[in-house]
Amino acid sequence: MNVLVIVEGSIHNNDNGGGFNVDDGFNVDGAGFNVDEINNSLDYAVDILNTPVLKDQAWEGEVMSVVNKHGQEYLCFLPNVPSMSESDMKRDDDILDQQVDISELLKPMETAPCLIKTVDWWTYEFCYGGVIMQYHLEGR
Repeated sequence: MNVLVIVEGSIHNNDNGGGFNVDDGFNVDGAGFNVDEINNSLDYAVDILNTPVLKDQAWEGEVMSVVNKHGQEYLCFLPNVPSMSESDMKRDDDILDQQVDISELLKPMETAPCLIKTVDWWTYEFCYGGVIMQYHLEGR
């Protein structure tokens, strides 16, 4: 999902007719706006526009206000997602019906050797259908 983020404290009028523009010299790291806070999240994807945006501009979709832990307020645009037609839903159902059962995908692991991984002090061993162990090998 793409989300449009408008930093409310940084929306301003300019010679181009108003709006927010990253190229206008807005210091992303300075004004309490932490890009890493957004970009490093696994929960959502964020696109920050590089073109001017008017705060009161009409958007197709839902616009919601969110506040980060530092009190910085953002307006987020959640676009409308077109609903699927019945034929698309039927096609998706057919694809799901054709998918292989997970147990079929894991069947080759029944005869495969155990997976062993050593990280620092510990060794981890996973044997499909058997044991999962964590241990330390003496003398290493």
